[in-house]
Amino acid sequence: RMLSSTRWSFIIGSPVYILFAIPDWLEYRDGRVIAIRAAAVGCFAALFALTYRPVGKRHPYVFAFLGFFIASLSLDAIMILMRDVGDNAEGFGLITFLFCLLVPATMMQSVVACAVYVGMYLAPALSAAVPHGKPNTGGILILVIGTAAGLIKTWFNQRQDRRESQNE
Repeated sequence: RMLSSTRWSFIIGSPVYILFAIPDWLEYRDGRVIAIRAAAVGCFAALFALTYRPVGKRHPYVFAFLGFFIASLSLDAIMILMRDVGDNAEGFGLITFLFCLLVPATMMQSVVACAVYVGMYLAPALSAAVPHGKPNTGGILILVIGTAAGLIKTWFNQRQDRRESQNE
């Protein structure tokens, strides 16, 4: 189940991730932002291919985590390059939510992954690398709600899995 979900996260995530280049282009008009997103999708393709190799079959959670990590890292690169936090909190909220939705990880794995992804947003957002303007409170709310909803979904799935295994 984990291997299949990891592969599906790349199949679903790659086109979704590259589609967000459209609002990036409309906001920044800078080809480097598109190149960052394209490079991330190239990394997703490589990770997807590696899930068919023995190492990918043995460690699908690591590959899923790395895919979402690369998505977060590329958003960091965009924030730093453009010196703008902008609407990226929503992007990180979507990353945490989709991780919990698509990857059947344990609660602890999900908490750790979400903490890493949220931390990756906070590091440049709170650092001197990005100027501090008016905080995007709507985006931060979406980040919190997306992360919380994803973790609640993981908790319910684990609870249901335990009940089903007890009834067998």
